[in-house]
Amino acid sequence: RKTNEISSLCNKEDYPIFVTKNGYSDLVIMSSKVYERLESKLLTENTILKNKIKEIVFYTDIINVVGMKYRCVDIQTPIFVHKVS
Repeated sequence: RKTNEISSLCNKEDYPIFVTKNGYSDLVIMSSKVYERLESKLLTENTILKNKIKEIVFYTDIINVVGMKYRCVDIQTPIFVHKVS
């Protein structure tokens, strides 16, 4: 009913608009421009995370190789360590 007003408000603001109902969050409305900016930011952050995941070292592989060399017990539980750069 007030579509034009809502559209004008969304396009005027440069951030999402949160609508509440009875004091609780109900809707988030944003312009296409804001949506595209947020989507681009998420895609960029997703790419960064994928690149960081590539830096993770699985210690079990290292321990298993060393264990096979020295005939130690095989470790089954993976230990994740982030490579600090």
